Amino acid sequence: MAQAATFDMARTDNTSLSYWGQGGQGEPDLIDICHKQTYDTVILAFITTYAGSPGSLTYSFGNDCSQAEIDGCAKLGEAIQTCQKNGKLVTVSVGGADSSISLSSDEVAEKFGETVYNLFLGGKDQSRPFGDGVVLDGIDLDIEGGSTEHFPAFVNHMWEYAKEQGDTKKYYLTGAPQCPFPDHVLNQAHFDAVYVQFYNNEEWPCGLLVDDPQYGWKTFNFDTWNTWALNTSLNYDVKIYIGAPASAQAGNYYADAHTLAKVIGAAQKNYSSYGGVMMWDAAAAQVVGWGWRIGTTFFSHLQRLQNSHVRLAFFQFYGDKYGDGHEHRHGR
Repeated sequence: MAQAATFDMARTDNTSLSYWGQGGQGEPDLIDICHKQTYDTVILAFITTYAGSPGSLTYSFGNDCSQAEIDGCAKLGEAIQTCQKNGKLVTVSVGGADSSISLSSDEVAEKFGETVYNLFLGGKDQSRPFGDGVVLDGIDLDIEGGSTEHFPAFVNHMWEYAKEQGDTKKYYLTGAPQCPFPDHVLNQAHFDAVYVQFYNNEEWPCGLLVDDPQYGWKTFNFDTWNTWALNTSLNYDVKIYIGAPASAQAGNYYADAHTLAKVIGAAQKNYSSYGGVMMWDAAAAQVVGWGWRIGTTFFSHLQRLQNSHVRLAFFQFYGDKYGDGHEHRHGR
């Protein structure tokens, strides 16, 4: 198998498998994802608990890697390295819907940053779940419950701490805010990409309600996020991803392949901050079958909309026979 190209955040056709690790028995093996060209980024979900001391940090990735099942983490570490060798980013997400992370002060947040760095990034700790040789590529913030106060201190100190250790690796910071704007924590740290969740928002409809004849949306507020990226963000090169559920069961405002392809094409054409698509999540994608049927829909629509070849194909979630970069036609 040919080595994948190195990940490039500046592209406008990246795809993120966000998130892997919370799908229960329906979760696909990470090693299988690593050998596919479907996704450019894999986010491990989640670091779920922190109460002020290194020993209070808990995590759960997939069915076999947690504090209670540490033996399964070594196998996962091998898969992570395979993903990275194949040109994919592998990051770890802090939070999730059921998280319990208490950062009562900047000092506590900074200690949390050091703990995460030592366990998952370039640091050293005897409790590193994946082993000393496995260094993840960054951190994602998916803070869905509780306060976001002190999280900027967590992130900013972590990067300073890495420099103090002589670590020169490029680490990425991403966030997964809900689509209602603003999300104030985003203005206090240097984000490389933001995976906006354009779904599961009942109080403030800003998701993928696609019924506008000009651009393909009505309440979908990508324009607002693009304005933030270009004018307010600490990183004017930050990329905004369209976060979408992989199935109707994965979240509301689900858009089928035909509809989502039109939205993607319009966003890619009209907004310079557009970076790609984030799908929630791996298990839902496998159940619904993000294979040739959905992949060819994306590919054909985007070619018509942009008159150019794009990498956003989603050809083969299940096998290499759909992963050669060409459109396939198959009977049902």
